[in-house]
Amino acid sequence: MRILTDGRASSAFVGRDEELARLRSAYVQAVQSRPVLALVSGEAGIGKTRLVEEFAQALPERACVLWGRCVDLGAEGLPFAPFASAFRRLVRDRGVEAITTLLPESGCGGLMGLLPELAGPSRSPASGAAGDPAPGLGPAYGRTHLFGEIATLFERLAAQQPVVLILEDLHWADGSSRALLSEPLRLSWRP
Repeated sequence: MRILTDGRASSAFVGRDEELARLRSAYVQAVQSRPVLALVSGEAGIGKTRLVEEFAQALPERACVLWGRCVDLGAEGLPFAPFASAFRRLVRDRGVEAITTLLPESGCGGLMGLLPELAGPSRSPASGAAGDPAPGLGPAYGRTHLFGEIATLFERLAAQQPVVLILEDLHWADGSSRALLSEPLRLSWRP
């Protein structure tokens, strides 16, 4: 939130101590026990992004912060867009080899549909879109397999360090992203 004084902008962050404390408490709870979902909501322009940025900047250095954003593309949306952007940054920061060691040994065809850069010499690229099943299998299988790959990635990453996933503009999320977001709570990922 910017404050104007004498015509100059200030980057002072004020009036959000309670909200920051709640986010920090959620982080501590997640590190000590199991996944926690914290929802920051409010009107456009109220400072939600700034609040989350302040929270993320104050996290311990060992925390892995993954940041994704939903985009307004109409009713259908872009499947898994916020997760793809968060994972893409993770791959860019850590490198393909470091991330592929966290993936299931059984393959990551669904994830390669989201992140083609994961395809390397020891892995075959996905033949379809993210979540598409192998030939002869139904769509539920493909989605379940993709969700399992993502769960494995999160579990193995969380075993190394605390993970914070920040997804912005969820009101624009497609159905696939909303379904995937519900998985960690349903499965109670255990780092």
